[in-house]
Amino acid sequence: MLPSFGGLKRLYLRHFAKPPHDQSLFRLVHRHPIAKLALLGMSDLERTQRLIEVAQADNGGVNIELIAVDKFEMRTPAEGAGSTLKAAHRFFAAKEIKARLLPGDPQSVLTASANSISGVDLLLIAADQDRESLSRAWFYVPRMLHAAAEVLIEEPHGKAGEFVWRNITHDELKQLANKPRHRRAA
Repeated sequence: MLPSFGGLKRLYLRHFAKPPHDQSLFRLVHRHPIAKLALLGMSDLERTQRLIEVAQADNGGVNIELIAVDKFEMRTPAEGAGSTLKAAHRFFAAKEIKARLLPGDPQSVLTASANSISGVDLLLIAADQDRESLSRAWFYVPRMLHAAAEVLIEEPHGKAGEFVWRNITHDELKQLANKPRHRRAA
């Protein structure tokens, strides 16, 4: 279990975290208790650790389970540097965070694993996810989620390099999940 995370530090993260769009994540985790966090794309291990620490502190010390889908070593140079699978496992193990790390793109991982992932309270989708893969993966997302789950997607906003976390409503999620999926010919 992670050490106690002070109220002053949690307050700082909710109002002054960098980059600024992450402040909304910390405020959401403060308002919406979570026990299971899922990520599609994990570009920032430190932010993930801080989110889990805030969630644990605001949730009475309950251990938070992390499920993360990322390309890890399969990232192309155009997609930017990320963590290796081994480094991410070591990072979370050292912090005593229960993490299930699944290498691959959203479509391939969720096609194979969605039925074994359930009860997710918060799903965060990073801006760097392949849109075609993500569009094919939406079908599997609802079965992973808790009834009151929150789904946020990171999107470009304003100047280059600025982002915002946008909430995906339950109606929007239903529409995305029910869109016809094109299958590739064999």
